[in-house]
Amino acid sequence: MLIGYKESKNISYTLKKNKKIIIFNKIKKLIKYLKNNINKLSYVNFKKKYK
Repeated sequence: MLIGYKESKNISYTLKKNKKIIIFNKIKKLIKYLKNNINKLSYVNFKKKYK
Protein backbone atom coordinates (compact mmCIF):
# COMPACT_ATOMS: atom_id res chain seq x y z
CA MET A 1 0.00 0.00 0.00
CA LEU A 2 2.96 2.28 0.53
CA ILE A 3 3.64 4.17 -2.66
CA GLY A 4 6.71 6.29 -3.15
CA TYR A 5 6.12 10.03 -2.99
CA LYS A 6 6.95 10.47 -6.67
CA GLU A 7 4.55 7.73 -7.79
CA SER A 8 1.68 9.09 -5.72
CA LYS A 9 2.31 12.54 -7.18
CA ASN A 10 2.21 11.07 -10.68
CA ILE A 11 -1.02 9.23 -9.93
CA SER A 12 -2.73 12.32 -8.56
CA TYR A 13 -1.45 14.26 -11.58
CA THR A 14 -2.92 11.75 -14.03
CA LEU A 15 -6.20 11.71 -12.14
CA LYS A 16 -6.40 15.50 -12.28
CA LYS A 17 -5.53 15.41 -15.97
CA ASN A 18 -8.23 12.78 -16.63
CA LYS A 19 -10.75 14.81 -14.65
CA LYS A 20 -9.97 17.87 -16.76
CA ILE A 21 -10.36 15.83 -19.96
CA ILE A 22 -13.69 14.41 -18.76
CA ILE A 23 -14.98 17.88 -17.84
CA PHE A 24 -13.78 19.21 -21.20
CA ASN A 25 -15.62 16.43 -23.03
CA LYS A 26 -18.79 17.08 -21.02
CA ILE A 27 -18.64 20.77 -21.91
CA LYS A 28 -18.09 19.91 -25.58
CA LYS A 29 -21.12 17.59 -25.52
CA LEU A 30 -23.20 20.25 -23.77
CA ILE A 31 -22.27 22.89 -26.36
CA LYS A 32 -23.10 20.49 -29.19
CA TYR A 33 -26.43 19.66 -27.53
CA LEU A 34 -27.27 23.35 -26.99
CA LYS A 35 -26.37 24.22 -30.58
CA ASN A 36 -28.65 21.49 -31.89
CA ASN A 37 -31.52 22.59 -29.67
CA ILE A 38 -31.07 26.26 -30.51
CA ASN A 39 -31.20 25.38 -34.21
CA LYS A 40 -34.38 23.36 -33.67
CA LEU A 41 -35.98 26.10 -31.57
CA SER A 42 -35.14 28.89 -33.98
CA TYR A 43 -36.44 26.74 -36.84
CA VAL A 44 -39.73 26.12 -35.02
CA ASN A 45 -40.10 29.82 -34.19
CA PHE A 46 -39.29 30.70 -37.76
CA LYS A 47 -42.01 28.36 -39.01
CA LYS A 48 -44.53 29.80 -36.53
CA LYS A 49 -43.80 33.38 -37.56
CA TYR A 50 -43.92 32.80 -41.30
CA LYS A 51 -46.84 30.45 -41.77
